[in-house]
Amino acid sequence: MKRALPFAAALALSAAAAPPAVMEAPPGSGSGAPAAAVGGSAVDARTADDLHAFADALFSRGLYERAAAEYRRRLAAAPDAPGADAVAFRLGEALRLSGDREGAARAYSAAAAHRDSPWRGKALFKRASLFAELGHHAAAAELFGELLDEQPEPEVRELALHFRAAALEELGHHEEAAALFETQLSEFPHGPMAPWAGLALARICATPESPASNIARARQLLSALSDPASATEPRLAAEALFLLGHAESAAGDPAAAANAFAELERRFPDDPRIPESALPAARAAARAGRAGEALARCDAILAKTSASGSRPDIAREARWLRAGALAALARLAEARDAWNEIAAAPDTPPRDAARASCQAALCAWKHGDAQGAAAAARRATNE
Repeated sequence: MKRALPFAAALALSAAAAPPAVMEAPPGSGSGAPAAAVGGSAVDARTADDLHAFADALFSRGLYERAAAEYRRRLAAAPDAPGADAVAFRLGEALRLSGDREGAARAYSAAAAHRDSPWRGKALFKRASLFAELGHHAAAAELFGELLDEQPEPEVRELALHFRAAALEELGHHEEAAALFETQLSEFPHGPMAPWAGLALARICATPESPASNIARARQLLSALSDPASATEPRLAAEALFLLGHAESAAGDPAAAANAFAELERRFPDDPRIPESALPAARAAARAGRAGEALARCDAILAKTSASGSRPDIAREARWLRAGALAALARLAEARDAWNEIAAAPDTPPRDAARASCQAALCAWKHGDAQGAAAAARRATNE
């Protein structure tokens, strides 16, 4: 199951944190434009710095649209003054935060055009991130690749590796994505994005139809992330347990799957994944021969779906698993009645109704109810 990637955190690079100290409008600006700029004459470096500082003051107050206007004024008034690269980058930030993503992408491109600028790598990254955030995964993968070719600073390289891999995963290029996630984990094992990389790589490895499927690697990654002794933040540990349960089910180990789901419920009882994991957990318990656990889980599911009137598909499977669990526990009369109820339900397909009637007949016969067995058998042959 896919989970949202932390693009917001990535876009908030430390380099784009709060601007310098707040100052008022630059000397002679009046409405914010210096007299020299209004008159069309060149401005000196000091006035350019004043314009930059005023725009930064607006930015720091969250007035992003006004800040963007002032950054543009600064670039128009003194395009060749020192610091134009930083101004273009900050303009991109102001435009992005005010919702103008296309304008932001152009501003980041302008900042990246300064090839020797310390802002170039971050500008390239931010532009690629905008494409990823908008779902343009092919363009994002290409742009992150170009950024990696430039050998950016470590902070940016880790993020570029991660989001290029994520874009490739979205495109279905699982082998390339897995290789990049492995590279990221190898180079930055304790980086801020390492847990996210481990989770994404495990998801790929746990997908049976993926060419990069590797259940052993998935199990290793997810076990490490969900280890109570690890420093993994709770929401990622919970996600790891959720994925581990599904991975073990796909690998044919229902007991391990049931254990993972049970641990998720025990350690994170309020996690939003609990309702989503309820049916897979019941299914895993039933397949592992843990009939009592399966029965309890099915009863809980049916109580919730009955109260809410939602998800009839989940309720149907829960009723089926519950009847099977009752039979496994040798509660034959209850199992017979449960199977008969399934067979008689209007939303049960005819083929499933016939199967349920057969199970009801078998349970009735074992319970010594010959009449009930005969009636159920007749229904099975008529359905």
